Amino acid sequence: MSQDRNINQLGLKELQIAYKEIVEELNKTKEQKNRLRQRELEVHSLLELTTLININTSAKDLYEIYGFTLAAHKIVRIALIMESDQDNNWDLVLESGFKDKLKEQGVERLIPTLLRFRKSSKASEASLLKECGVEYILPVYHKEKALAFALIGTALDDAISKDEKKLHYLQTITNIIAVAIENKKLFKKQEKEAEL
Repeated sequence: MSQDRNINQLGLKELQIAYKEIVEELNKTKEQKNRLRQRELEVHSLLELTTLININTSAKDLYEIYGFTLAAHKIVRIALIMESDQDNNWDLVLESGFKDKLKEQGVERLIPTLLRFRKSSKASEASLLKECGVEYILPVYHKEKALAFALIGTALDDAISKDEKKLHYLQTITNIIAVAIENKKLFKKQEKEAEL
């Protein structure tokens, strides 16, 4: 009889182990489904954005769409600084969630720091950018010329630090917006020169 009880206890332990394994697999499946949904949202966003660029949407509207797209990805603080029409001047063309901290610092004061960044990076702890609430800097360059800088605050779910692909997506969408707007500027400049 004690042998039967040992067999039953052994069977119960095996069932508990099997149950834990099943729960772990289900959790992995849920995570995979969530990641798949996230990637589908990203692809859809890129498609919408490129479609809007192709129909010649205004720069102002592209800035807004950029902000909305990042908000949909739970980015709660975003700023986009782009080179203005006058060379060597910069404009804060989009700012959300930084509570005017960037405006108070002044874009021109931030530019020397930003120009040090050649690739997506975390803001260093002691920097002026970090004091403003910036977590990530996403620079956009054409050859050696800086076109834009996206400044990203923390995401609602801290998704960026959990998923490096999220940072790549943000860099991609920032590149697309910045280059599209730079192309608009160049086209307008060529039109004006042709009129002369």
